[in-house]
Amino acid sequence: MKVELAEFFTNNPGILDDENDLKATFADYYKGNEIKSRIMMIAYESGILSALKDNKTSDYDRNNQINTLVDQWGMQKEKAEEAIDEWYRICPAAVVDAYVAYLGEKGIKNKTGHKNVIQKKNKWKKKVPSVLLKMIAAGCAFYMIIGVVFLFMRDTSVSEIEEALVNADYSFVVSTYNESVNGNDKKEKQINAQIETEIENIENKYLEQQSSFDEAEKNLEIFTGIKNEELSKKAGEAKTRINLNESSAVALSEGIREYEEKNYRGAMESLTKVRKESTSYDDARGKTGECADALVQSVLSGRNAEEFSEVLKIIDSALKVYPDDPDIKKCRDDLRSEYDNVIKDDAIAAAEDSMKNGEFKAALETIKQALKVLKDNPDLLGKKTDYENIIREKYLDKANACAESGDYAGALTEIKNGLGILTNDKVLLSKRKEYEPVSIRELECISEDPVFTKRKTDNYGNSYENAMINDIGYTGSSGPVRHEYLVDSKYSHLEGIIYIPEGEKSSGFSSVVIKGDGFILYSSPLMNKISQPVAFSVDIRGFNRLVFEWSNNSTYNNTSALNCCLGNVHLYYSGENQDNSRDYSTLPIALTDLQSIYSEVFYNKRLTDNFGNTYNFAIYNRRDGLHSNNIPIFEYLLNSKYGRFECTLYIPSESTFQKDVEMIVTADGKEIYRSPRMNASSKPVDVKIDLSGCNDLKITFSDQSWFDERGDATLCLANPYVYLK
Repeated sequence: MKVELAEFFTNNPGILDDENDLKATFADYYKGNEIKSRIMMIAYESGILSALKDNKTSDYDRNNQINTLVDQWGMQKEKAEEAIDEWYRICPAAVVDAYVAYLGEKGIKNKTGHKNVIQKKNKWKKKVPSVLLKMIAAGCAFYMIIGVVFLFMRDTSVSEIEEALVNADYSFVVSTYNESVNGNDKKEKQINAQIETEIENIENKYLEQQSSFDEAEKNLEIFTGIKNEELSKKAGEAKTRINLNESSAVALSEGIREYEEKNYRGAMESLTKVRKESTSYDDARGKTGECADALVQSVLSGRNAEEFSEVLKIIDSALKVYPDDPDIKKCRDDLRSEYDNVIKDDAIAAAEDSMKNGEFKAALETIKQALKVLKDNPDLLGKKTDYENIIREKYLDKANACAESGDYAGALTEIKNGLGILTNDKVLLSKRKEYEPVSIRELECISEDPVFTKRKTDNYGNSYENAMINDIGYTGSSGPVRHEYLVDSKYSHLEGIIYIPEGEKSSGFSSVVIKGDGFILYSSPLMNKISQPVAFSVDIRGFNRLVFEWSNNSTYNNTSALNCCLGNVHLYYSGENQDNSRDYSTLPIALTDLQSIYSEVFYNKRLTDNFGNTYNFAIYNRRDGLHSNNIPIFEYLLNSKYGRFECTLYIPSESTFQKDVEMIVTADGKEIYRSPRMNASSKPVDVKIDLSGCNDLKITFSDQSWFDERGDATLCLANPYVYLK
């Protein structure tokens, strides 16, 4: 139990005579109220105890003592009154009497002590020579001077700051601290806690509405200039907090005003500016709930979808600030439910009108737009399905009627019109495929433009449309003629007919190869001028690029080149769910489609061997492409992508060269195959070589004299193919 100061001072009057003991007593008694301790000590220093001892306690005396604290010590009047009245309370007559008795007793002891000192001093003077006495006197004078100087040099900055804190003279506090305390650990330890408490008091007074915002902000700004990082930071943080609180209070006030004026949208905007950290947050949240309810009620009667959408955005913004408020959530849910109904009803009504007027596309678009807002709404989805069925049947009926009358162009037009509305409708797409295959001529060729010939009749009298021709005689090429198209995996299969045009007189041969993304998908028979037309159908699922390639074996002047045509070439679209998977390792890739490192690849025109066998195409290397040792070399970088290599080695028909020659194949410098030695009488040899792990493939020949007297190669590679792993 805390002892009252009056009782404590009665029993311990000496405390009142010792400033340090008294200060410690006040600090303990007024614990947690440092300001009270400070004003009590200032009153003590102003002489209040002497006044009480002299019984100066009348109203007149009290007013004089208060004015002294205000005028001479700069204390606020209410604090001065508080200090004087507290001294009157803790120093009643009993305390004053005990204090006077203590002073009397202290005075007698001082006099007795002084008398003894004088007697001893006189006795000593008789014994000590006068010179020594003078020296002692001089020493005493010296120490007295030092004491006086020390007394005046004693630093009073900490106590001055304490007094300034009591008087709220914060500019003096900061300037004195920066000049006399900063850097002195002992002084900082004495005063820092009090300054920190004062910063907190400034903020708390504002939050408790005991001071204005302007006053609190000004005082905290002063403390941000103090040369102590921690204290300056605390002042800055406190200033930020009161600014946030003030702006939130202003936003709350503005929101309440707008709410009372029934400007609910403006009120919501203001109320959502209140920060969670502010003292206004709870009040603003409650008012926002009221405002949201009033705003929702104001728009419900209008059933205007655009207004509903705008208000929903406002309420969603409010929920970001007050996420857990049940009233705002309920307003949002109520409006959302009604908004959904308005959008659905308006969309269906508008779509029904469009359908009645034959505006099918507009009807579907209206439903689709509503579904962007109301995803998976069963009523809207049902209407969408109903409208699609109606539109599909209308255009199918029109197309079928045209087809029955033989107007296929009209039927196709109706299907296209239907697809203009139902873009990806499977039924209509299937019908379009039935009615309209895509001609090769409609695709863009990304290589040399093909030649579409007027020779549209074959040597058996059959006629064709959009016929492409290899036109070997025109180009003068000894290699294949090729045309490439970008098809982007849109098509499922390709159909057409290979034919020899009517009146063709060349004695040469030609064949057609169709490739997809470099894979050989189709190779035609070797055609001559009496060949029957050959129909083909090729699976092109999943391929992006399509290549048509003609080979030929005309003689050395191009007048004997065989013209070969492709007619009625059409592509058919893929279905939506088409399976494009396939085993690519079964599809050959022409070695000639790989880049040879050493030389250009030349195609041999003599595609028949000495035993009457014919081949689609064959390659050899001319002497101007020889390696440094005069031996032709084919070399390719495979990067371990391929699993095997296949070809047929043969000696061209009518070849007279009798020297033996063999083909040697190396993989990464290691020989992996050597053919039998072959000459003009040798039978063709089928070659199949494992390429697993091969990076560098090199094909060489054992004899440098491998041309006959006409310059034709004596050993050819027919159908040289590689296969993926």
